[in-house]
Amino acid sequence: ALAEAKLAKEELFLNGFFDSLTGLPNKAYVEKTLREFIASDPDRNRPFTLISLDVDNLNYVNELKGHETGDTLLCGLSALLSETVCPPDFAARIGGDDFCLLLFGKTDAERKTLVETVRSAVRRSWNLDGADFFITLSVGLSSYPEAGGDFLSLLRASDMAMKASKEKGKARLAVYRESR
Repeated sequence: ALAEAKLAKEELFLNGFFDSLTGLPNKAYVEKTLREFIASDPDRNRPFTLISLDVDNLNYVNELKGHETGDTLLCGLSALLSETVCPPDFAARIGGDDFCLLLFGKTDAERKTLVETVRSAVRRSWNLDGADFFITLSVGLSSYPEAGGDFLSLLRASDMAMKASKEKGKARLAVYRESR
């Protein structure tokens, strides 16, 4: 009975903090991780970056080949993102076609290099269910503590930057800059 209770508790944790399709951490896990990290940094001297990634034209794949094919793409992208980052950094699926990367203690140059590595790896033809789709990412970047001191502020900032990259023609990187 104790072993079953432990397994049930582990399953609840996994279901609550990991995406059932891709196996990546989910939005709840990202929020929990960032709340704990920010709480452990009262002086705000341990920077990190939240990068929002949106799969451009996933709806086109879904409409042309169906949601199962779109799910295959999402799983492939998840694997690629996971292989690109090394702990303590990680990739997560926020929902739908939205992913994020959390990067801890990286310089501007390191962040830019990683984002360009991810964008280049994704920016290619993907053969899905017998059809080729050219896939790209729109990317938004926000940094702690400059863009905010809590999870929701940082997510909002990286989403605003990502939306700005989409408005400029998709397949771009935009960095959140607070207007003054």
